[in-house]
Amino acid sequence: MTDLGNTTRPASAGRIWRWLPRVVLPAVAVVITLQMAEKRGVAMGVFAALLYGGFASLSWFAPERVMRWSSRHPVLDGLLFAPILFGVLAYLTPLPLWACLGISAAGTAALFGVRGWLQGRRKRPGR
Repeated sequence: MTDLGNTTRPASAGRIWRWLPRVVLPAVAVVITLQMAEKRGVAMGVFAALLYGGFASLSWFAPERVMRWSSRHPVLDGLLFAPILFGVLAYLTPLPLWACLGISAAGTAALFGVRGWLQGRRKRPGR
């Protein structure tokens, strides 16, 4: 009978999980970019390349570093929601691009509204 509490992970398992996103995410970004260009045209393909390529490049940074940047720059971090939502809507739905843009703007405004409301609640004494 083996003692499950004494099992150790091989050292190679940590390296695999560190390198896997660095290989898979760029490949996914290329596939999405090519499909976006085919569905929506060259301009949207370039947009997808910048958006998803940017996210793939983040996999080369330590996750803690990305989280520290995000917490130090909450407005910029929140503004990243608009192009992400626009890209997702343009890729996954048949909506016209102007509708995707409007929904992205409304979603980002709602995100900032909720964030401001939550920060206001945290600052009030007695809660």
